[in-house]
Amino acid sequence: MDSGRFTYIYKEVLIEKKLEIYLSRINEHIFKHRKSTENLSEYINKAGFIIEEIDESSLNMRFSSGTALFEYHFIRLCFLKPWIDIIGEQLADTVFESIEDN
Repeated sequence: MDSGRFTYIYKEVLIEKKLEIYLSRINEHIFKHRKSTENLSEYINKAGFIIEEIDESSLNMRFSSGTALFEYHFIRLCFLKPWIDIIGEQLADTVFESIEDN
C-alpha cells in the first residue's frame, strides 16, 4: 500500500463514518510531513546551499493486507501515532479497524 492509497482509504473511511470534520487534518498532516520539491529547494537555497541535481525517484511500500501494514515495525514506529493523532485515541480503534479491512 503506497501512501497515496493509504490516504485515500483513510479519507474514505472517515466519510463512511460521517467523520468528515477530520479530513482537513489529513491534508494538514501531509503538508507538515511531506513538503514539495519546491518547498524543500527553497529552504535549502535560503540556507546558502546550491542544488545541483534533484532525483525524484520514489519508493512505494506495498503490503499484502491492512493487517500486514499495521504490524510492520517501521509503520508502528514512525507513522501509526501521527495517523492516530489526526482523529484522536477515542476513534482510533473503530477507524483503523475499517482502514485495515479496506
